[in-house]
Amino acid sequence: MLSRIEKCINCKSRETEKLNETGKQGLNAVMSDGSFAKNFNASQHLCKHCGSIFISYSPANRLEKYFSEEYDISEEVQNCQIVLSGTRQEKHSVIHQSLLSFCNDLPSKGNFLEIACGNGMLSSKFAYEHPKWDGIAVDPSVDSGTQVSSKVKFIRDFFDPTLFNDRKFDVIIAHGILNRTPTLKMLEDITSIAHQNALISVEIVTLENSIFAPYIWDHSYTFLEETFCEYLNSCGIIVQKRVDCGSTIQFLCRYKGSDSKKKLAIPQRIIESTHLLFQNHLKKWAEIKTNFLESLAQQEKQKVNLFGAGLYNAVLLSLVNKANIDVIIDDVRKGFFLDDLKIINFKKAAESKRKTPVFLCARARNINYIRDKLEAKDFSVVVLSK
Repeated sequence: MLSRIEKCINCKSRETEKLNETGKQGLNAVMSDGSFAKNFNASQHLCKHCGSIFISYSPANRLEKYFSEEYDISEEVQNCQIVLSGTRQEKHSVIHQSLLSFCNDLPSKGNFLEIACGNGMLSSKFAYEHPKWDGIAVDPSVDSGTQVSSKVKFIRDFFDPTLFNDRKFDVIIAHGILNRTPTLKMLEDITSIAHQNALISVEIVTLENSIFAPYIWDHSYTFLEETFCEYLNSCGIIVQKRVDCGSTIQFLCRYKGSDSKKKLAIPQRIIESTHLLFQNHLKKWAEIKTNFLESLAQQEKQKVNLFGAGLYNAVLLSLVNKANIDVIIDDVRKGFFLDDLKIINFKKAAESKRKTPVFLCARARNINYIRDKLEAKDFSVVVLSK
């Protein structure tokens, strides 16, 4: 029996190919906040027209329910540690500073909007820097971590242009949302409420920078960076600065107006490159799983530790047996990882006389930094990801 052809939710094309699925009902799915979501059924597909890898959910509103009721917007989770040029930094500090610096020469008054504001910290910083501006922040999350400044109007809802009664904005911030909603429509909606020459700051996960793509189920749309730039150009949004944020890319742009919009046409070579890279990510995880099992077999049934309560280990533990793990060592997070694995602070772990071997699965640019830190405290380190 032929599998059902899913229509692309991003561009409505039926030229699509199924790539992956969560599995049988009831199995856990890895989410971008490093958690497992239960009863999360979904499938990934490549659109051969717009170049997006999109996810189809069952039921269709499952992702909205997740973001409204389950997603963790706390600073501890969202402000992950990244390594840039060999130096560890907080991701939010990089993104916020680049946006605020780009806004140095704004006029004294204007209107700004932050879409999917999370805990509201960036909106609050912008309002402090530009006290005469009128600001709005939108987010559906009900987490207690939402603390938007009283100077900013907060709307607890999913973004929709109709919320603003034909109002237009001079600065629009959309970080982390363009991988989670139909990207082309979102960009069109943003331009519909933007003044000409408005500053637009967007932050996305690209397929090049996300080995997690085949296993992260709340990133509904993933694409090559080149594909996304084609999306921006088709909407009349011109990139003025690109910022490497470690795990994501931030684009600081200007909206040049409706006259600058053009028809979207993604070259076939980009479609082929997208498919190939997705398959390569699957192969890399198969290699990591093999490395884990082979290295574990050499430990003579001894449990091992993992470093980092983040996405790499969340995906790894969706592929292997958690029973083989003693604790998770982490610099920032506390409590429990995936509900039942204890998180131990690095300093406390380093002071322990019993140095359980540490299996390290992390972004390539971070490996040497983390391994050197662990080995300096006499940990035996096994690198799983090359």
